[in-house]
Amino acid sequence: MDKSTLTPGNYGYVFISFLSMALFIMCSAAIILFDVLSLREPALLLKTLLVPMLMVNTLCLIFRDRGDRTAAVAVSGAMVFHAVGDGLMEFGGSTFLWALGAFLVGHVIFLLYFIRGVGKQHFPGNLVWMIAAAFAVLAGLWLSPSSEMILPVCVYSLALLYYPASALAGMYECRRRRKIGEEVHPLRRPAFLCILCGGILFILSDGLIALYVFKGAEFPLYAAVVMVLYLGAEFLLSRGAWLLSRCPAVPAEDFDEKKEEENFAE
Repeated sequence: MDKSTLTPGNYGYVFISFLSMALFIMCSAAIILFDVLSLREPALLLKTLLVPMLMVNTLCLIFRDRGDRTAAVAVSGAMVFHAVGDGLMEFGGSTFLWALGAFLVGHVIFLLYFIRGVGKQHFPGNLVWMIAAAFAVLAGLWLSPSSEMILPVCVYSLALLYYPASALAGMYECRRRRKIGEEVHPLRRPAFLCILCGGILFILSDGLIALYVFKGAEFPLYAAVVMVLYLGAEFLLSRGAWLLSRCPAVPAEDFDEKKEEENFAE
């Protein structure tokens, strides 16, 4: 934490961020324990509080560090829709598509902010988007139980795959910029690393849910494993948004073509 942000006006943000994170950790541990013991009701009650607590924690960190306010909007919007999706998911099959839609909107909000932080795209940065689209189609064709579900599953799979795709594109851009002698903010690469790991955990979590819902696949401690993956994903994506909020915005004309050509010609 930057000590320059610890002004009297920020003490409230610091206190609330520590309190919300402590509650998030305790509730997460309790939910995982309840899932292991097959205590569904208390687990559901606590689960509805987790994403809002993490959202409050992330917003306090952004405001404390005077980060990009666009990140606060993205975190608020994305995590509200994820919390709604959590609630709808508990009603079973009748609201599954609504839950999928709520999560999808949340993912799109997150991704719009993350992609904005990548900057101008270059090959092979563009290649990862095409690979993500191809895998999304394959996932939709394999997981969908009926032809009506192919399109929703493909679109949702594409959104999930865009997390690691945007992170890899961002990490490639950081490397390219350093190679041509441009300064890269030290928090930009860790931010994309958080997004990459969070996206992978989200893919694993929702992949297990899809296998259970569409294929009937289940294993011991299924609920606890899914919860660990899901909470890890939400935490890492929110950390990625917070770290990006502390980095300067990428300008539209973000590199010197001539300088790059001269560097690669050497």
